[in-house]
Amino acid sequence: MKSTKVLENLRALLSFDELESMARSSGALVRVRTLHPVMMLEAMLATSNNAGGRLADALRYLELFYKIRVDRSSFYKRLDSTFAKFIHDVMERVLRSRTVAEHPELAGKLDGFRDLWAFDSTSVALRKVLASVFAVGRESERAGVKLHAAMSLRTQAIVRPKLTGQITSDEHGIDLGRDLDDVLVLLDRGYSRHGLFASIQADGGFYLTRLKRSTNPLVSKVHHGQAANTSAVGMRLDEALESEVLSLDAAVDVEVSLSLGGAEGLPARVVGVPVDQNGTTVTWWYLTNLPRDKYPPSMLRDLYRLRWQVELLWKQLKSRFRLDDVEAMTEHNVRLIMESAILAHFLSLGVLEAVTTPVERKKLTVGRMALAFPFVVPNLMKILLTEDEDEALDLAATLRSGILHAAVDTNPKKTRLSMARKMRKQRSAMNHDG
Repeated sequence: MKSTKVLENLRALLSFDELESMARSSGALVRVRTLHPVMMLEAMLATSNNAGGRLADALRYLELFYKIRVDRSSFYKRLDSTFAKFIHDVMERVLRSRTVAEHPELAGKLDGFRDLWAFDSTSVALRKVLASVFAVGRESERAGVKLHAAMSLRTQAIVRPKLTGQITSDEHGIDLGRDLDDVLVLLDRGYSRHGLFASIQADGGFYLTRLKRSTNPLVSKVHHGQAANTSAVGMRLDEALESEVLSLDAAVDVEVSLSLGGAEGLPARVVGVPVDQNGTTVTWWYLTNLPRDKYPPSMLRDLYRLRWQVELLWKQLKSRFRLDDVEAMTEHNVRLIMESAILAHFLSLGVLEAVTTPVERKKLTVGRMALAFPFVVPNLMKILLTEDEDEALDLAATLRSGILHAAVDTNPKKTRLSMARKMRKQRSAMNHDG
């Protein structure tokens, strides 16, 4: 890839003028000082995977790379709610810039969808002083924050991230917005709320989740699963199964009516898929509003298994960019630390895509890119700051060669064994998740 193309791609990803504009609009930049918010952002990103304290590491970075003495109390004072808003705005900007790159496992399965979101949450423990803001439980003195978000399986980006206290249940923490036309939302059973399903459907979207054990809908029509003279119609699902009116010898596919606002009335589809587990046949149950003619039972299982991708994202954010290493004492610092971890992860992917070809990217893992990120950030900032075109091209070439160097595997045998173990573990987890 030519340096001119690399430079063009990097400038499309971010620009200094755009960063400065976001700093001003957030209130983080009122007047130009020695310590610029963009410099502080660089420090937060460059130290995002260090082993020390996040904010202290950022301060040391500024002193080392910019050769300035920064008063500790002054630095922490600048890390206020306006700077947290600046971090949030940059994160949203980078997430919006993610390009469409359909997940390979979805080939041919998303022709009727604009996107597919796998929704989930992950929790992080906090210091007790924050228990009044991020509560774990009503009587608990501990503090914890929960990140609710969807992962787009087309762009691999986080969609609608939201931070709440750990006490907030998944079903009340979800924020899907209203832009759901032709979007399929994969939901864990923790989000099983009939009002949520109705909202998704009303906004033009589709949902797919595992059927919650406590859900016992009214059968309104049988399409699959032998029903003697359609006598299952009008029965509760559990009753129809226990009386063997519905047989589990093959896939079950029935229309049901879910209670909504104290009355029956939300039409849905319940599907039971028989699966062999270690020689024993079990039935996995799904609840959805996907059309029967396009999405048979076996396809529902394949689609739902893709929800595991969001679990991998949480693991990457925690292990590579320290999402769960939050030693903050204030609410806005919790937000800026966690959102800077999200920003670091997706900015690293954006830079990777900007400086390499698809073939070259196959050699780079998320872990290798995370290790290279402290090298990436200062070089990217130099590119954004320089006004000399030749210098910018040289810096772009240096950044590209450094990332390609990180792709060199010094122990290929160990990597193959590690990847084999990882794939076996993922396959086992996906099979368990259904």
